[in-house]
Amino acid sequence: MLLLSVRHSPLASRAMKAIALPLAALFALGCTDPLSTADVAGRYELQRVRSDPLPVAWSGPADAPQRLLAGHLVLSPDRSAEWVMRIEELWGPGAPRIVEYRSNWVFDLDGNLLMLRTPPCTARDCAASAAQTELRIVGDNLIGIGGLYFARSDAAAP
Repeated sequence: MLLLSVRHSPLASRAMKAIALPLAALFALGCTDPLSTADVAGRYELQRVRSDPLPVAWSGPADAPQRLLAGHLVLSPDRSAEWVMRIEELWGPGAPRIVEYRSNWVFDLDGNLLMLRTPPCTARDCAASAAQTELRIVGDNLIGIGGLYFARSDAAAP
């Protein structure tokens, strides 16, 4: 094995550093491209609440007892989203009963932050309230929402 030692003049060393630092910065930027809607589009299944696997006790209206059985979040390339939760209600007439709650959203991306918002309302009798939920993309396939953790189950758009 032949090793070569090359000596650089101080000027050459400074020139190499001047070129190397911007190239390293460009390389680092290339490694952290912002996510696009196509990157996050897909189906995400609810896996756990904090550290508890499903099903889990879940507080309902007026702290009524219920259990969260399952849920999923579908993000579409057109920035629309659907959130579905299956809950076993343990109170009220006919209890226990399983109810599926669906809500529609639109989303925006900012780095690894995903903001769900209620879609704009165009009907005359719409309520003026607007809800917003913040999601953090954790790793390549997990989204955490205030203790709810969803794992990507389908990379393809719905």
